[in-house]
Amino acid sequence: MSKKKPCNICGHWFLPDSRAGKRQRTCSGAECQRERHRRNCARWHRQNPDYDREGRLRRKLIDASGQNREANAVESDPLGQVNEGAARDLVGLQVYVVVDEIAKVLVAWTRDLVREKTSKTIGQTGKQVPSATRDEIVRARAPT
Repeated sequence: MSKKKPCNICGHWFLPDSRAGKRQRTCSGAECQRERHRRNCARWHRQNPDYDREGRLRRKLIDASGQNREANAVESDPLGQVNEGAARDLVGLQVYVVVDEIAKVLVAWTRDLVREKTSKTIGQTGKQVPSATRDEIVRARAPT
């Protein structure tokens, strides 16, 4: 059987739950439990400062640009071919997030440019030009 202990938050004496035994340091009062939870979360965030750092950096970049590019994502995403974990380990989190955001802008810009060229071609010829694969486009532009 446990003995009464003083609560670490309010200082009142309480009888610990028998299942918690010696580990319980806070009484079961709602305010004390809320404060215990707040302190535990603060300690965890101090010990794990990089846990949600990537999200904060992304939000900062999105806020700075004034738009959310994630909403413009298309099913066929060329950035999905990047091994994010390896890239993050190689260059560091901040550099990875900045490069990733720049890549998203370039992908969106390229898609817009291709759509514009396709619509101009259709307007000039009256029919759609057959789409070529990426390799065929590269071979066509490569100097011989």
